[in-house]
Amino acid sequence: MSSEQMTINIITSTEQLGNEYVIMANLLLPSIWSKPDITSLQIGLAKALTLHYDVSLEDIFISTNIVKSGMVVESGKEVKWSL
Repeated sequence: MSSEQMTINIITSTEQLGNEYVIMANLLLPSIWSKPDITSLQIGLAKALTLHYDVSLEDIFISTNIVKSGMVVESGKEVKWSL
């Protein structure tokens, strides 16, 4: 897994219940990242989405999940990371 690459999947929805957001993002990040780096990426992503989709920050919801080392399989191999 390369830290220089990012994959973005766009999924459209026809119905949303509860709080309505124009954009809902699920962010999967490796547990090796520091809290300040995670915060920076979350806020940076929100700001980038406002610019790209011309929406306000109030229209964006981002949920971050921290993935532990060994809980990822890429190209058929378990991925482990260390400091």
